[in-house]
Amino acid sequence: MNQDGLKLEQAPPIAVPFGFFLAAPVFLLLAALLLLWHGPDAFAARLSPVAIAIAHLFALGFMALVMMGAMMQMLPVLQGSPVPAPRFTAAASLAGVGLGTLALAAGMVFGEQAPMRAGVFALAFGFLAFIAAVLVCLARAPNQSHTVRAMWIAVVSLAVSVALGSRSRRCTAGARRSSTTRRTACTPDGACSGGRACSSSAWPTSSCRCCR
Repeated sequence: MNQDGLKLEQAPPIAVPFGFFLAAPVFLLLAALLLLWHGPDAFAARLSPVAIAIAHLFALGFMALVMMGAMMQMLPVLQGSPVPAPRFTAAASLAGVGLGTLALAAGMVFGEQAPMRAGVFALAFGFLAFIAAVLVCLARAPNQSHTVRAMWIAVVSLAVSVALGSRSRRCTAGARRSSTTRRTACTPDGACSGGRACSSSAWPTSSCRCCR
């Protein structure tokens, strides 16, 4: 593979992305255990609290963590602009998103608003810490290549999804069904757009050693 243009010396410590990659499968396991616990009743209604909790464990606990870890790994290598304070940024983002996802899912399953509110605040903190650091990194990029522009789209889409998700935090705590349907339909659209952009930017480093 041609590695010309890759700034391998700017790669973060391997613990930075691997923290996200190792935590992500835990949320898949929790979603599987939740599905095993409730069985077919989990999907008796499309927007049942358990079904939404499983969806959030998968989307926030697994997909988001993998995307965040990949971007923490790829950004410095692709553009030569390291993420500010990578260890602190990774720890704050991972703690906020991980604990927030657990609290949010628990609140949905047990119908308690306090864990859901705490989860939303923790998620907002984790995502904002990540988004702010990545935006600084992207703004300092010496070369705005197609890959960097795709990452801009991914980060902006993530920010939109976080904003929409924060607005709809009360959906499973007594909101009307019609309102819930409208609100929950918005968040995946923004997330999927960003996910496709992030996926399209991943190919240059798919087979190189980007972490030391």
